[in-house]
Amino acid sequence: LNYIAAAVPLADAGSIGVSYIGMNSGDIAKTMADAAGEITDTNTKFAFSASAITLSYANKLKSFMEGNEIIDAISVGLSFKKLSDSETGDNTVDSGIAFDLGGQYKTPVEGLTAGLVFQNIGPALKSTASLPMNIKLGGLYQVIPMEEQIINVVVDLNIGFDGTFMPGFGAEYSPIEQASIRVGYAKRDFSGVTLGVGLRYPMEDINPSFDIAYVPTTDFGSTIRFGLTIGLAGIGIEPE
Repeated sequence: LNYIAAAVPLADAGSIGVSYIGMNSGDIAKTMADAAGEITDTNTKFAFSASAITLSYANKLKSFMEGNEIIDAISVGLSFKKLSDSETGDNTVDSGIAFDLGGQYKTPVEGLTAGLVFQNIGPALKSTASLPMNIKLGGLYQVIPMEEQIINVVVDLNIGFDGTFMPGFGAEYSPIEQASIRVGYAKRDFSGVTLGVGLRYPMEDINPSFDIAYVPTTDFGSTIRFGLTIGLAGIGIEPE
C-alpha cells in the first residue's frame, strides 16, 4: 500500500481530509568498490523508507470575506505534512514538517479552471537535507462535445526554488460515464508518456472507481499503478 486518503465535506464550513503516502525499497544488497573499481559484496543489506502524513482543509474564499463575482469563484486550501524517512543498516532516521498552500479559480470562461499551489513550505529536515520547495501553476479545460461525453485537458508548470522548470500536460476522454482513457507527459519524477484507464460503477449509496496507469519513472523504471476510490453517500455534512 503506497497511498490512502479520505475527505469529508462539512457543508458551508468547507472540507477536511487526511492522507498517508509511503515508500519502502525492501532489502538491497550492500556492495563496496575498491581502488581498482572492483565491486564486492559485503554480505549485508540495507533498506530505506519515506512517508508523509497530511492533514488538509479547504473552503470557498467567500467564507472568510465579503464576496463579489471574483471571490465567489475562488477556493483556498492548506495542508500540514509530517515527513519522515529512515535507512536501516546505517540506522539513520530523519523527520520534518512542511505546508502546502493553494487556491483554485473558476474563470469566467466556461469549462476553464486555474490553480496555484506553493508546495513544501517549511524548514529543512533535521539532517542537512532541504525540502524541494516548489510553485505549481495549473489549468483545466473541460469540453462536453456530446451528451455524456467529457474531455478534460490539463497543463501544469512546476517552478522549483532551485531554479528548475518542469512542465507537464495530460488529457482524459470519457466516452461514457463509466469509463475514461488518459494520456499525459511529465518531466519530473516521471520521465515520458503516461497512459491510464479509469472505470466507474455509480450506485445509489456508493460510487466505486478503479484506476490503472503506466508511469515511467527516472529512478524506478517503468511502473504500473493501481488505485481504488470509493465515494459514500451520507458521509459528512451537506450544504443546506
